[in-house]
Order: sequence, then C-alpha cells, then structure tokens
Amino acid sequence: ASGHLGRFAARHSGGEVVYSATSVGFDGLLNFYEGRDDVCDLDIERAFMRHTGWSDLLPKPYFVDSDPELRKLFEGSVTEGITIAAPGFYAPQGRYVRLRPADPELNAKIESFRYDGRRITNFEMEGSALAGLAALMGHRATPCAPSSRNASSRMPAPTTSRSWSG
Repeated sequence: ASGHLGRFAARHSGGEVVYSATSVGFDGLLNFYEGRDDVCDLDIERAFMRHTGWSDLLPKPYFVDSDPELRKLFEGSVTEGITIAAPGFYAPQGRYVRLRPADPELNAKIESFRYDGRRITNFEMEGSALAGLAALMGHRATPCAPSSRNASSRMPAPTTSRSWSG
C-alpha cells in the first residue's frame, strides 16, 4: 500500500518507508465481521475516539496491530508509526473541495493524538482492511508504505481552508 503523508509530510522525507505498527480503519470494515474485537486494540480505539470527539455519524474506527513476528523484521530499518486508512481522498483526509469537512479540526486532533508514546504518522487507503482481515483469518500481515511528498504536494494540505470556484 502506498500512502501519502498529507499534513504529516514535515515529519518525513520523500521515499521513506513507513511501517504500520498499527493500522487504523476509518471505513468501518471490520465492524461487519464477527471477532472484530478479538483482533482490535480496544483501549487505543477508546482513547482516540475520546481525544477526537469522534462523531456518531462516522463509522467507528478500528485499530489493528501488525504481526509481532513480522514487526521484528523491520525494527530499526524503517519509520514505525500508526497509519490511518481513510475511505476516500477528500474529506476523510481533511481536504476541502468546495465543501467543508464535517470536522475541520479533525486532522489537528489526529496530529496531537499520542498513545503510549506512539503517534499517527500517515494516511493511506487500504492497509487497515488488509491487516484486519488477515488478523481475523489467522494470517500474518504488516502494511508498509513508501512515502511520497510529490503526490500530496499537488493537493491542498488536508487542514487548508480554501475557496474553490468552478
């Protein structure tokens, strides 16, 4: 999965590999499957939802940790963090496209979130589904994404408020 860094680009250089120690799904996918709570980190989910004031109108986010054995293979060679998989490229990642996101401060809340010394490092669009479904099926998975500043630089920064005409 290749992820863009969006608002988090200042923390990374282009081409850097971001290892998703924890994948966050904003799509609600795992909520449709039996056993969801068995593979998710419920404590960080609750802390994140409290910190952001998560709206009841949005799908409940899920947090899945990568496989611990696979994680060891990446220690010290990549940037480790928490990756959000957003169900879209615009408002789910805080972008304005002539429409204001329901929570224009969500990205600022995401950036300020810390849990047990960890923070959210990047957005992408499919890693949480892969990590979550693999965990539910008893497989081992760990999402990694090469960062790209070029892709995100062509779009307004996620927390940028702009008026677009057209």
